[in-house]
Amino acid sequence: MRFDTEVDRIRTEYEHRAREIPTDSYAWSKPWNLLFHQHVVRGCIRMLQRAELYPLAGRTIADVGCGDGTWLLEFVQWGAAPSPASSPAFLGAGGVLKRFPVSAHTLPGSDTQSVRL
Repeated sequence: MRFDTEVDRIRTEYEHRAREIPTDSYAWSKPWNLLFHQHVVRGCIRMLQRAELYPLAGRTIADVGCGDGTWLLEFVQWGAAPSPASSPAFLGAGGVLKRFPVSAHTLPGSDTQSVRL
């Protein structure tokens, strides 16, 4: 599959989701969303601990498909530093999507970079 074709497919899917899925569908005010997120967070931390990668202090974070920056905030809570003056930096490859600027706003002053695909 060609790279351009896959990028187009992803764009089309996000456009479809923007039209068809209610804006509050993934809201934290819905108990099942909060429960699911907490379940995923606990699983991620366990996996990082097993791999001896937790806490994240001193690590560079590449959040591919960073969306609105929810996971960037988790990484900060897990020890990563968002400051451009320190390592790690956050590299969010969300430039292909319209939501990426929101993630840069989520962590103002951080070294978030958009990678244009």
